[in-house]
Amino acid sequence: MILKMASKSRVSWFNFAVLATILVVPLLGYVTYRNTALVRKSEFNVRESQVIRESVIQLLSTLKDIELGQRGYLLTSRQEFLEPYSQGSARLEAELRSLERLEPSNADNIQRVERLQQLIQSRLEDLRTTIEIQTRYGISTPSPEALAIVGAGEGKRAMDQIRQTVEQVLLEESERQNDLQAALDETSSANFSWIVVENILAVSMIAFTALAARLDRRRRDVAESELGQKSAEMESLLATATEAVIYCGTDMHIRYMNPAAAANHGCDINWAVSKEVTELFPDHSRHQIRQQLSDFVAGKANVWEFSEGEALRLDGTTFFTEGSWTKSQTAAGNLITLMYRDITTRLADAQKLMEQAAILSQVRDAVIVCDMDDRVISFNQGAQTMYGVEPSWAIGRKIVETLFEGIEAQWKKGSDHLVRHDSYSAELKQLDVKGRELVVEHRRSWMKDGKGNRTGQLILHLDITERKREQANQLRSQRLESIGTLAGGIAHDLNNVLTPILMGGRMIARSGGDHVKMAETIVASAQRGSQMIKKLLAFAGGEHGSFHSLSVTQILLETQELLHHTFPKSIELRVNWTEPLGVVNGNGTELSQVLLNLAVNARDAMANGGVLTIQASGFQSKEVENVGPQKESPFDFVEILVSDTGVGIPDDILDRIFDPFFTTKKQGKGTGLGLATSLGIIRAHGGHITVKSNLGKGTEFRIYLPVSVAEQKQQTPEIATHSTQAHGEAILVVDDELLILQTVREVLENAGHTVYVASSGAEAVRLFKVHKKEIELVLLDMMMPGMDGIETQEQLRKLAPNVRILACSGLRRPTSERESIAEMNGFLAKPYSDEQLLRAIRTVLEQGIS
Repeated sequence: MILKMASKSRVSWFNFAVLATILVVPLLGYVTYRNTALVRKSEFNVRESQVIRESVIQLLSTLKDIELGQRGYLLTSRQEFLEPYSQGSARLEAELRSLERLEPSNADNIQRVERLQQLIQSRLEDLRTTIEIQTRYGISTPSPEALAIVGAGEGKRAMDQIRQTVEQVLLEESERQNDLQAALDETSSANFSWIVVENILAVSMIAFTALAARLDRRRRDVAESELGQKSAEMESLLATATEAVIYCGTDMHIRYMNPAAAANHGCDINWAVSKEVTELFPDHSRHQIRQQLSDFVAGKANVWEFSEGEALRLDGTTFFTEGSWTKSQTAAGNLITLMYRDITTRLADAQKLMEQAAILSQVRDAVIVCDMDDRVISFNQGAQTMYGVEPSWAIGRKIVETLFEGIEAQWKKGSDHLVRHDSYSAELKQLDVKGRELVVEHRRSWMKDGKGNRTGQLILHLDITERKREQANQLRSQRLESIGTLAGGIAHDLNNVLTPILMGGRMIARSGGDHVKMAETIVASAQRGSQMIKKLLAFAGGEHGSFHSLSVTQILLETQELLHHTFPKSIELRVNWTEPLGVVNGNGTELSQVLLNLAVNARDAMANGGVLTIQASGFQSKEVENVGPQKESPFDFVEILVSDTGVGIPDDILDRIFDPFFTTKKQGKGTGLGLATSLGIIRAHGGHITVKSNLGKGTEFRIYLPVSVAEQKQQTPEIATHSTQAHGEAILVVDDELLILQTVREVLENAGHTVYVASSGAEAVRLFKVHKKEIELVLLDMMMPGMDGIETQEQLRKLAPNVRILACSGLRRPTSERESIAEMNGFLAKPYSDEQLLRAIRTVLEQGIS
C-alpha cells in the first residue's frame, strides 16, 4: 500500500476563528467577573461606612445612658439607678470592640476613632470613680466628694470632646459614603454596558466561526484534491527512487517497500509486505536490531541514523548500507520509515583509497592528485614535508597558486604537452614556504577510469636538489682534479728540465772564469722556477712539508699577531675559538699560509674597512655537509671559519675561484694561485674547504681539518747534512730524461763514483742483474713511462732485498705514496743541485741498511 503524505499545514480562517473564540471568551468572562467584583466591593464599602456611622452614634447614646444612671445613683444612692449604668458599660465595651474591627475611611478618621475610644474609656473611669465614692459614703444623700468631682466640670468637658469627635467622624464617613455610592453607581452602569458589548461580541464570534467553518470546508476539499495528486506523484517518486524506502508499523511489520529496496534485497514487493522488517537483516544481528527498534519507538528521538549497517539479500548474501530510521504519525497510526543506500562499492573503494593513502604517506617524494580543472584533491605527507604546505590548505586550490606561482608558464607547457601525450616530465626550480630553492624532477600523467576516460592528473615531484648540488661539486672536483693532474704533470716535466740546468749552472759557477755571473743568473732563475713549481704542486696535492701534531690555537695566535701588525686599522680583527680544539696532524707553515691567503683576500675585499673574523670550533664529522666529493673522514673535525664583511663574490665566478691562475685582481696585484694553493694544502691535510658569499654582505670560508687521533706514521727521514766526498761506490742512475742522466753521471763521476745509467725501469732491472754485486745505491726516478719507480724498486728488492734506493721525483713526495715510498732509503725532490745530490747520496750510503 502507498501511504498518502499529508500536505504542508497552514492556518485557516476556521482555525483562526476557533482560536479567537478560545482567547476572547475567557477574556470576556474575566472582565465581567472583575466588574462584578468591583460592584460588590463598592457595595461593601458603602455598608461598612454606614455601620461605622451607626456604631459611633450608638457609642454616644450608650455613654449618655451610663452617665444618666451615674447621676441618678449619686442623687438617690438607689441601686436601681446602677442597673442602666452596668448594662450600658457592658454594652459599651462590646460596641468599642466592634468599632475596632471596622476600617474608617482615612487616616484622620482612624485617629479620631482611636481618640474617641480613649475619651470614652477616660469618661467611663471618671464615672466609675464617683460611683465607688458614693457607694463608700453609704447614705441616701450625695457624697460631698462625688459632688465635688461632678461640680468640677471635667465630665462635661469630656462629653463635649466626645460629642465633637463623634460629629467629625460622622461628617467624614458621610462624605465617604456619598463618594462610595457615586462610584458604585458608575461601576454598575459600566458593568451593564460591558455585558451588552460582551453579548454582541459573542454573537459576532459565533457568526464568524460559522463563516470560517464553511470556508475551511471548501479549502479542505481543495487540499484533499491536491493531496491526492501529490500522493500520486509521491508514489511515482518512491517507485523510481534510487534509494531504498521501507515503511513499517510499530509492530515492525512491513507495509510498503519501493522497487529500489526490493532490488537491493533481491525479493518481490508482495513477498516483503507483512513480513517483519528484521528478516531483511542477517540472523546474527536480528535480535539486536529488534531491541534497538523497540528502544527507538519508545524513545523521544524521531530520527536514528546509521552507517555501515549489514543487510541481507534473499539469496543469503549480505551488503552494507547507510541511512536512517524515522518516526512519524499518520491517520493510520505511528509509522517507522527506513531509508538507506547501498554503500558496498563505496566502502570497497574507500578501503582501496585508504591502502593507497597509507602507501603514499610512506613515500618521501611529493605525490599530488589534481582534477581536470587543476584543483588539488590529494596532497601526501611527502609533499607537505618537501614544500612545508599543509594538505588542508592545498586541497581545493588550483595547483598553480599552490606550487607554481611565478612559474605558471612551466605548468602550462606541461598541460599543452599532455593534450597530445599521456605523460610529461621536466626539471623545475621551485621555492618552498621558507623561500628555499628546490630543484625538482616533475613527472605528470593522466589518471583514467575503467573506460579509459581521463579523470585527473597524477603529479610526482622528486627533490633532486642535493643530487644536483653533489653533481655540481663532483664536476667542480673533477675539473680541479684534472687541472691538478695537468699542473702536476707540467711541474714534473719542468722539474726534469730545471734539474740539469740547476746542476749545470752550479758546475759552471764552480769552474770559475767569465761565466760565473751568468751561471749564477741561471741558478737563480732555476730556483725561482722551482718555487713556482712548488706552488703548482701544492695545488695539485703533490708537494708539502713534513707533518707533525699541531695546536690549532697556536696557529690562530700566530696569525692574529701577524695580521694585527700588518692590516690597516679600518679593519676590525676578531679571532676566537672554542676549547677544546684538539690537535691536527699537518704542517704549521702551510696552514698559516692558508689563513694568510684568505685574510689577504678578505682585506682586499674591504677597501673601506670592515670586520674580519677568524674562529675555530670542534665537532663530530657527521656535522660536515656538502664539503666536497671526498670520503667523509672517520675522525672528528676542527672547523676554522674565515669571514669578512666585504663586497662579496658574484655567483657566476664562485665556482672558479679555486682554479689556478684565476684572479679578479688587477694585473700585477695577484697571481691567481693563492686559493688554488690553499685548496691543495687543505686537501693534502685530508681536509675540505667550502665557501658562501652574498654580494654586498661578505664572504665566508669554512676549513675542515681532521683531528689527529694517532701518531703519524714514521716518515721517510729528511736528508741530513753529510760529507759529499765519494769513495768509489758504484751507483745506478735510473731516469727517463736523457739530460738528467747525462748531467747526474758527470756530477757523480767527477765526485769519484762509478756510474751506471738506465733510461727505463726495465733497463735498470737488466743492468742490476748484471752488476748487483757492484752497485751499492740506486738513484731512482719515481715517474717513468712503462715500469714506474714503485714497480722498479719492487723488482730490485726481489733481486737484492738490502739494496739502498734513493727515490727522486719532480712530483711525488713520501706522504703521497706513503706505504711504498717509506720502503725507500731516502727521497730527493727535483730540481736539485749537485751539492744536494751528493749530500743525499752520502746520507743514504752511510745510514743503516733498512
